[in-house]
Amino acid sequence: MRYARDARGIGLSLQTRGYVIQAHLAGMSGLAIARWHYLPSLLPSLTVVWTGMFARAILGISAIGILGFGVQPPNPEWGSMLLDARVHIRSTPLQMIRPGLAAMISVPAISLAGDALRDALAEEPERQ
Repeated sequence: MRYARDARGIGLSLQTRGYVIQAHLAGMSGLAIARWHYLPSLLPSLTVVWTGMFARAILGISAIGILGFGVQPPNPEWGSMLLDARVHIRSTPLQMIRPGLAAMISVPAISLAGDALRDALAEEPERQ
């Protein structure tokens, strides 16, 4: 749902841009306008939305695992690893620190990767 909202918002803002209006007046088809003007503007923003949702999914799955409702024990998952390690926190604290650090490092890393991918996809500066 979030993809559709963001894509619609960007699309509506692009409709009033001069280069899109000129493409309509030049007789370009709707598909050609979408390919050359809308898609290059949509991809960077939707990439950031996708990576943000991926990072939130990791946090959500870990939170469910910590509560005990996540993946069952033979399968590894950071939240369930934290849940299992809480009884051994005094004797072996690294057993709890490692999955916590993994979740804490991976979420910002995914967000930063999304920002870098957005910058790579936005090759040219925005047109006015």
